[in-house]
Amino acid sequence: HGILMNHRIHYAGFTPLESLHHKRLFRIGRWKVSKKDFLTGFTLLEMIAALGVFSVVIVIFSSTFLNLLNAERKAQIAANVQDNLRFAVEVMSKEIRTGTGYSVPPPPTNTSVAFMNADGEAIEYRLSGSDIPSNPCSQNVCIVKRTNAGDYLPLTSSQISVDKLEFYLSGIQP
Repeated sequence: HGILMNHRIHYAGFTPLESLHHKRLFRIGRWKVSKKDFLTGFTLLEMIAALGVFSVVIVIFSSTFLNLLNAERKAQIAANVQDNLRFAVEVMSKEIRTGTGYSVPPPPTNTSVAFMNADGEAIEYRLSGSDIPSNPCSQNVCIVKRTNAGDYLPLTSSQISVDKLEFYLSGIQP
């Protein structure tokens, strides 16, 4: 694809240029410009094709990036839920392990546990719900703790809704 002076057409890029024999100079402002300077570049059809390919590539990369962001957000939410529930279970298990005088209703109402902790305080763990005045978890159901018949305080975040919580008493006499 070299430029030959004896041929009528030569190529630069994708677009054919006029022969250098027909080189005409004209004036734009104070500058002399040859007609061949305006004939280099891409045709409209080539630009549309390149733009189409570029658009397809951008759409593919954008959708992949958005999917990755969505997956990362879901993983972060799942990690937050697990951390929140792990904290609640750890707090409950520590206190239950050192307590005495356990009381758990029989199934299917075994959604709460009451006992005396190591400090002699009356503790109750249960799910919040409509039967608790001024639900501390707004519209969601969360795990709550009550000390010495005081107010219920949430153990889990109000943004997490706990569907089921059951306690079973085994190995000791109530």
